[in-house]
Amino acid sequence: MEDLINKTSLLHCVDLDDLIADETSASKEYELTLLAKIISSKQPNPKVVHSILQKAWNPSKGMKVQSHQNNVYSITFSHEWDRNRILASRPWSIMSLHVVVRDWPPHLNLEEIDFSKSSFWIHVTGLPPNLMTKQNAKRIGSKIGKVMEVDFTAEGNLAWLRFLRIQVQIDIHKPLHTGFYRNKDPNQAIWIRAEHVRALKNDVRHLKPDILFLSETLFSSSRLSHILEPLGFTNLCFIPPSGIKKQAGGLYLAWKMGVDIEITLQNQNIINALVFSDPPTTPWMLSMVYGPPHWTNKRKFWDEMDTTAKAFNGPWLCMGDFNAVVDQTKKKGGLSVASSSDGGLGGFINSHHLIDLGFSGNPFTWNNNRPLATNIQERLDKAYSNSKWRALFQDAAITHIPGKSSDHLPIVLHTHSSKPPSPKPFKFKAAWTRDLSSHQVVKLAWRKYFFGTPKFLLYRRTYNVSQALRRWNITHFGHIQTQIKKLSEYLDNVQQQEPTVRNMELQRNIQNQIDEQCSREEWLWHQKSRLQWIKDGDQNTKLFHLSTIIRRRQNLINFIKDKHRNWISSREEIGTCFTEHFSELYKSSNPSFPDDLEGPFKISSVGIHICSN
Repeated sequence: MEDLINKTSLLHCVDLDDLIADETSASKEYELTLLAKIISSKQPNPKVVHSILQKAWNPSKGMKVQSHQNNVYSITFSHEWDRNRILASRPWSIMSLHVVVRDWPPHLNLEEIDFSKSSFWIHVTGLPPNLMTKQNAKRIGSKIGKVMEVDFTAEGNLAWLRFLRIQVQIDIHKPLHTGFYRNKDPNQAIWIRAEHVRALKNDVRHLKPDILFLSETLFSSSRLSHILEPLGFTNLCFIPPSGIKKQAGGLYLAWKMGVDIEITLQNQNIINALVFSDPPTTPWMLSMVYGPPHWTNKRKFWDEMDTTAKAFNGPWLCMGDFNAVVDQTKKKGGLSVASSSDGGLGGFINSHHLIDLGFSGNPFTWNNNRPLATNIQERLDKAYSNSKWRALFQDAAITHIPGKSSDHLPIVLHTHSSKPPSPKPFKFKAAWTRDLSSHQVVKLAWRKYFFGTPKFLLYRRTYNVSQALRRWNITHFGHIQTQIKKLSEYLDNVQQQEPTVRNMELQRNIQNQIDEQCSREEWLWHQKSRLQWIKDGDQNTKLFHLSTIIRRRQNLINFIKDKHRNWISSREEIGTCFTEHFSELYKSSNPSFPDDLEGPFKISSVGIHICSN
């Protein structure tokens, strides 16, 4: 220990003041380099970030992206014009995450660079014409942050503009000012709102909603129209807030051009509509709700919902803020959930046989925003449908979006959610055995001769059988619904001809083929449903189809935590996470192997016999 102490006493700081800065072309590369920091606790895949930046920035002369620690990337451009264009177009975002983009001062290393400031373009509305000047734009901008630029293209004043457009640099760790008061006279003040236009447009561009529902909004109809019409929402249904001070309720349903909606009911708690445009051949009912928070109004609300449900016999979806939870799993903190405390929601679900569409994301949509033991979270916002709607929109999915300023999380319904185009694993279909030629396909594929160890022969022959059955399924067995359609058209054609003995016999043969195809379809759905209690006489019903649709949605992986304990939702990132996990697992130098799996067969002669026949 004394030797170590003596050695440390010899350490001393080196004076670096005499270092000479590089003035060559290498140092000037910094002038073409920008730094980008992704503001997130997650660590996005650098390859994905590189791909997104390349597509979003699309430099004319190319660029080079290098990743660093703490979600920092350096981007070197080949031309100064591309660099300046990216700076002027700030702010930027990647995967809905804000990105701070700035220059790289050559006298600072990465650890010394400040990424706490970012530039934003804001719109300032509500000013009278005589105040729309460049000087006032700078004064307003200085109240928000450091003024970088004012969009001022005219001589004199800005009286001809509807709003001021200012670029300001703000501290991203502090809340953005939503506005401030301008004194008009001693007894009156006017609220001037600064709208964060770029962020709002980015959210709408990312989510691409066709229908928008807002509850508990205190805005006026004209104010909401002014905000949403530029975003494409040209149609609306508005229920103003109620109460003495107009501070309770307030519903707003807006939809874009091309969406065919007919409003059938509107009050303080429900906006009910018929949707004719998606799909155009099957109208369905949409009920957007805001459940009353007080017990005195709940009975009337559920009576109205019951009447609404009974008035339409087709596909039906109801979603919104129900202000009720049905069991303890939907609540965290506070008093326990009793069976009588759901406010009538549980009984309504059971009486109309509704299906919870589920969700992906945060399990709770409401938070009282209080600390520690006083914090309460509940899943108040949700979507329910009947079986007809669930069968009509088999891929529909609900996503909980992170909240920004409200105590509620926005929920988004995708009626046609995207599926990852991944190859499906081979599964032997029991319906194939109804066609005797499948037996011959298996025999011929299994008897094909291969060289190798018994284990290799077993693998090679099972693989050969699976590929042979895949080809046979395409060329011979065929798609069942397509076969039924062709046979039905053929039967209709024969039935319109003269009822000769030959045609009558032909009809019976065609009908037998249709019955056989229907039986095959029953077998397929029976295998898909995985319901062990279903009897042979209760096949190919709506229960089979609906149970399979629901299970398929439940089995879909929408979110997963990576090795850094961060949530990821991108299909590409999820696939990469699985690949990296199992790659590291199988590269282990001392992998654990269960003792009972050392040999696939208890007697080696059995394995040799199976692989040799």
